[in-house]
Amino acid sequence: MISRYRLVTFVLLLMLSLGGVSGVIAQTTDTSTETDELQNDITTVNAAAELDQTALLIRLSAQFQVELAVLENLSAQGYTAGQIWLALEISQQTGAGLAVSIAQAASIGGDGHGWGVLAQALGISPGSPEFLALKAQMRNRTRTMASDIAKEHGKDPDNSDRGSAEKDNSKGNGGQNGKH
Repeated sequence: MISRYRLVTFVLLLMLSLGGVSGVIAQTTDTSTETDELQNDITTVNAAAELDQTALLIRLSAQFQVELAVLENLSAQGYTAGQIWLALEISQQTGAGLAVSIAQAASIGGDGHGWGVLAQALGISPGSPEFLALKAQMRNRTRTMASDIAKEHGKDPDNSDRGSAEKDNSKGNGGQNGKH
């Protein structure tokens, strides 16, 4: 016969285990959503670059006060416009050099890495009000920039067809062309 103490202990451990599992499941779902959101932002930037890479790089150059030649060089090395944008955001927020930031950006947004990983790279707690405000600011900047370029080319900025950048992302390579 099992003692009452052991039975209560077993039930409590079982409840704690199940609670931990549900937390992991919830965290996995949140991470997946965050990854999708960040990947959508990267895809938005890549789609704008497909319309006019030069215009996009000029905007990034002006917005982040980086020489256009530096951004063109990163593009020539095979980094996507989305990766360049994300590297500039990381560099601006952390003060890290662009070389360090581009390496981080190349690994974020694919392989299950999303806003939470970006938060850690920035040294900010993923759920903090500071990070949520930063995320909203970055997403707004991205959408505005992409929308402006789309409008300049007579495209509907809200069109869900984002061209081959989205097709590349559906293959799981994050729009990368493998040159770097």
